[in-house]
Amino acid sequence: MNVCKLATEYLYCKDQYDSDEMKFAEATEKAWHKFTELQKEVFYMHVVQGFSFTGIGDIKGYSPRNAQYHFQYASKKIQSFLKENQTVLVSSAAGSVGSIVCQIAKIKGCRVIASTGSDEKVNWLKNELGVDEAFNYKNIDNLVLHLKSLAPEGYDLYFDNVGGEFLESAIFRMKNYGKIVICGRISQMNATEPHGLKNMAHILVKRLTIKGFLIFDHIDDRENFENDMKYWISNDKIKWKETVVQGIENAPQAFLDLLNGKNIGKMLVKI
Repeated sequence: MNVCKLATEYLYCKDQYDSDEMKFAEATEKAWHKFTELQKEVFYMHVVQGFSFTGIGDIKGYSPRNAQYHFQYASKKIQSFLKENQTVLVSSAAGSVGSIVCQIAKIKGCRVIASTGSDEKVNWLKNELGVDEAFNYKNIDNLVLHLKSLAPEGYDLYFDNVGGEFLESAIFRMKNYGKIVICGRISQMNATEPHGLKNMAHILVKRLTIKGFLIFDHIDDRENFENDMKYWISNDKIKWKETVVQGIENAPQAFLDLLNGKNIGKMLVKI
């Protein structure tokens, strides 16, 4: 069973049982039981001395490795590596991917603006991860004006985890020749009316580069990632947080909570 099959089964369950939460939970649980086969295909874990099992799973597991590949690809391979003092915008910044992106950007000397969905997450991003600015997008009336107030000259790179209206707002505030990395579209996952971009002209006039890509294209970079991450962890440059749910029977609900942004850091299910 591969990622596409798992996603397809989830969408089928949602379509068939969306009005009946009990049946939906039962159907999605069956899909999760097949997840062990998926693990054999695309996941791996190493033991690094001095770090907790769950911590290494978070930092060396699928999502943060995704963040490293996405970030390095956007900054090194699209045009050139990000320069010190450039401004980076990250959405869903308190998730497992976004939080690692924020920290890598800070390591590289960038100014980081982080968006998230709760005041608790804002505090974590500012006080623990050290981003330059963080805000709860749910408290913002006009996102375009707010992004302008935080970075009047615009953004060099936007790391997009949400899609939809946030992506559209970010496009308005990108600098000329800016780069946008499409990593996720979580705001559109359950949207009955998907949000279509209305400002495509800005992409043309600003000569923006927008790139969507997946970890599977960059497995060959694994060794470089591991070396960087080991160094950063050993020198206390990377921090992480986990939301742990007990019991495989609660995995479907944990997945739904993940989609609804109820986790901080990586969402894990402990069996």
